Amino acid sequence: ASRGASKSFMLALYSVVRCILYPGTKVKIASKTIPQASVIIDEKVMELYRMSPAVRSAIGSENNIKNNNNKGSSVEFLNGSTISVVTASDSARGNRANLLVIDEFVHVDKDVIDSVLKPMATVMRQPPYLNKREYKNYPKEENKTVYISSAWYKSHWSWKQFEQYINDTTNDDGQVLAISSAYSLPLNNGLLSQNKLEQDRTDFDNLRFQMEYESIFVGQAG
Repeated sequence: ASRGASKSFMLALYSVVRCILYPGTKVKIASKTIPQASVIIDEKVMELYRMSPAVRSAIGSENNIKNNNNKGSSVEFLNGSTISVVTASDSARGNRANLLVIDEFVHVDKDVIDSVLKPMATVMRQPPYLNKREYKNYPKEENKTVYISSAWYKSHWSWKQFEQYINDTTNDDGQVLAISSAYSLPLNNGLLSQNKLEQDRTDFDNLRFQMEYESIFVGQAG
């Protein structure tokens, strides 16, 4: 999605809602650096906490939204759900997630995604009601992985990945959803000013503007 398209805010909203509706959910936000991943909690989740009585009720004290410069930020919900951040590196091994978010995934090493991050989402949520005999064979909800980023180069592995997800979105099973939005979305909704858009159009070279604002993967098709 383009700059100003509220990627981080929508992601924070989705994470918070999922944590509320599915007690005991573990959300992990992975990024190349801890500060980058922590922005979603420090700014967006905190914004939701302050604007929504329902979110405040679910989280309780503002002290349950914690910032740690070394380990990253985290949120603890009263129902046992958590949102926390990890560095997209080998040091993240051993973490578990029911919802895995890979922020600015085009800047994360593919080997780290495959060998470290994806294995986080292998263990499904185990709500206590599944221990009851009548729910023994009740289906569990699948873990989910969300990739968010601006566009990048077609020569990069992320283009093939995105292209595959676009194709998968057309299937009937509903397991994959790929979304792309250009600057018209934030512009038409008052999140991006025309002046800022035109200034960046002047300051950026054409390729960078296409990636950052038009959500176009640039380069030769392959």
